[in-house]
Parts: sequence; C-alpha cells; structure tokens
Amino acid sequence: MLFVDDKPVFGTIVEAQLQPDERKRFTWPLYAISARARYECPFVVVIVTPDSATARWAGQPFDLGGGMHYQVHVIGPDGIPVVTALDHAIREPQLAVLSVMAHGRVIRRARSRSRRPRLRGSSSCPKNSACYIRHSSNPR
Repeated sequence: MLFVDDKPVFGTIVEAQLQPDERKRFTWPLYAISARARYECPFVVVIVTPDSATARWAGQPFDLGGGMHYQVHVIGPDGIPVVTALDHAIREPQLAVLSVMAHGRVIRRARSRSRRPRLRGSSSCPKNSACYIRHSSNPR
C-alpha cells in the first residue's frame, strides 16, 4: 500500500494465476472493492502468471452488470524480458528474478541439453548452478 502522511492513498493486491479459472471473475472485483472499503483508498488487482494464454485470458475486461466492466492488471511472460547477461542480472536483480519466474521452462530445457550454455559474462559457474541458461535472443 502507498501512504501519504500516514494515510493510505493506493493499494495493490497481487495474485498468482497458473491457469484460467472463471470463478476468479467473481472474486477479483470483490478483492478490490473490499480493500477499498476497508482502507478508504483505490485498489487494483494485479495477476502474475507464467503462462501467456492465462495472461491473455486474465487481461480481458468482463461484465459486472449494469453497464459496468472490470479489468485486472496482468504481468505475464510476454511482458517480461529474458535476462541472460550476468551484468544485467546484477544491475537489475528484481527483473532477473521475474525473468527466471516467467521463462523458467526455457532455462530447464537448456539445462537438459548435453552441452549447456553459460550465462553470458560468467566465467566460473558451478556445473549444476543456475548460471546455465539459453543464449538465444528469442527464448522460444
């Protein structure tokens, strides 16, 4: 929550969503409205998903009735860059963590190959460490 002069002025509710679930279209607005009533400030719901199809599904506005619609904010793999350079990961560790979470399947595929590529800029990573990931600029 964001505070100004010890008063809440904006809030965010973050939820992980692994697959589409139609029931969420009933609960997401409730989360925001309940928090808004409790803290007397605006709230948004942010959905984090590692799946592109789920991100597209979650990002669609839906009808609440009476001409009102609701739409959550979505963070999915298509909106998160693949971080493969060690210096980039050091400069922006939060982005590096999001990148691993969003694109972890790419990393696992690269690890399963007999000749594992190293993280660019890394000269001494242990053989079974997370330093081994795909170098491609297009991870898919």
